[in-house]
Amino acid sequence: TQMAGSAVYYAGIANLRAHQIVFTFTLDVDAGSTISVVPPAGFLLTCSMEGALKTISLPGGRPNCIDDPLQLQLREPLTRGTYAFAVTVDLPPQKPQVNTFNIIIQDQYNNVVDAAYGIFGQEIMNMPAERPTLGWSRAEPGQPTMITVGITFREDVSSLQALLIVLPELFQHDVQIPIDVQNYNPRFPLAPGLDWADTQEPDRIKIFLDDSEDVTVIPADTYRFSFRALMPPDVPRKNIWFICLCADRSCKQPGDRQVAVSFPIAGFNLYEVAAQSTKAS
Repeated sequence: TQMAGSAVYYAGIANLRAHQIVFTFTLDVDAGSTISVVPPAGFLLTCSMEGALKTISLPGGRPNCIDDPLQLQLREPLTRGTYAFAVTVDLPPQKPQVNTFNIIIQDQYNNVVDAAYGIFGQEIMNMPAERPTLGWSRAEPGQPTMITVGITFREDVSSLQALLIVLPELFQHDVQIPIDVQNYNPRFPLAPGLDWADTQEPDRIKIFLDDSEDVTVIPADTYRFSFRALMPPDVPRKNIWFICLCADRSCKQPGDRQVAVSFPIAGFNLYEVAAQSTKAS
């Protein structure tokens, strides 16, 4: 049987370098000390460089890791439950003919205890977007925090209608009115008036681009937005944030066909301190 809850998330952008790729899976046995990932041809996964591996919900601290083929050797065995982790990926220039991933869980004797084969990868497109960032002001359970997300466009982009920020399960934003969402770069072509942010759903914020012209251009630059959110009492097992670039305003979640590209970002833990460069200034 295929391992339940298995998924892979990454931004399907041609030749993207050193961006996060997130894997999730659910184990229904108390076993497993090694996680192996076999990606499609042309994908380079890396866990050994500093900052490349995000353990998210893997047990036992930082595992030993081998880059190619990717293998994580855990310090504590897995038990039943849902897990997520992230490494970095370099993408090929186009979608491989066989565009699937395998996740294989083995015990200390190298017996396969569970696996998911043939997990479909993303389409690969050209989009000059890169370097998604996530910052937070504090990370205390049940307390408010100021979240800052960022994205960089290397070139002007005219194919988008909205940005969608999706929070992990258990997190909720604390935005009452759209102007509670702060835009740090006035070059971003926000929809006119005060209704440029859709904040009705507690776990996502959608930022609308100006649609008064036939074509709206996002100039090449780095853009950041911040908003208040409430920390949950504990962080979720699938602690993943998404920044989605939407070709249509109706996008709702990362897998939607209206979403051109979704960048996953490994979330932060309780009491973790954000890197200075990502904090709200």
